[in-house]
Amino acid sequence: MLLSKKESLEDSIVRLLLEREQSVKTLMKTLSQVGFSVTIQAIYKILRALVANEVVIKRANIYALSEEWRERIIDTFEKTQNRFELAEGESITFDLASLVHLDQQWKNIVLPLHNAHPTAPVFFYNPHEIWIHLNESRKKSEYEYYESFKENKTHAFALFGGDTEHDRAMKKELQNDYLQIAVGVEAFSKTDYPTIFGDYIITTRISKRLSEEIEYAYKESTTSTVLEERLQKIGIEKKKVKLIIERDREKAKKLRKKLSKEFFVPPLLIKEFSLY
Repeated sequence: MLLSKKESLEDSIVRLLLEREQSVKTLMKTLSQVGFSVTIQAIYKILRALVANEVVIKRANIYALSEEWRERIIDTFEKTQNRFELAEGESITFDLASLVHLDQQWKNIVLPLHNAHPTAPVFFYNPHEIWIHLNESRKKSEYEYYESFKENKTHAFALFGGDTEHDRAMKKELQNDYLQIAVGVEAFSKTDYPTIFGDYIITTRISKRLSEEIEYAYKESTTSTVLEERLQKIGIEKKKVKLIIERDREKAKKLRKKLSKEFFVPPLLIKEFSLY
């Protein structure tokens, strides 16, 4: 459960209940949004089994994860070290069927790497901050990710290549004392969304055609509501993407130096983490 190569309906239900307690009606609506064609009877069948196994508890018509089960799982994972690590000079590429799979791989591989180096400054580039506009679940996780820099007092530097009103609005909304954001400098291809921390470079790569459709949506949308409607109409969540993870100390330094031109990076930070 929750660790299978392909997420099952049961896995998805548990993952959704990890986010918050829900009714069967709400679960069915969310599952249909992420591509599951499922009957309400199938959901009830799985929930009955989860309740019987004391994974889920039921209060009236609301289902929630058992806190005892949640704590047991957390305790197990805290005792297990992250198993994903590349040697210097190694790289690995994942061909993913959709952004749903991308989100799963990111959380499974990249977030543990972040946790292994919690104070290391993070540099990243987005042609546009599209992730926040995809769906409510992804929007929530994106906001939490950006807010985590302030909460953990970790310095981060984000460059958005676009310079539309939507990019500028994101900068105004997201930047804080620990997160610097700059807009309007195309430092990489419009197909690439790299993140650099420590010796690692993690790049999400979309197709050229998809990048062109995103550009059009940003330039032609007059409001954020229209922008989200256009992005969702493109069907970004169902497009194939690549996740490329590299461990290359010198390349990471070069990319940080390239991005740092748009920011004030404290000298002490540069020295402490040998940023470039």
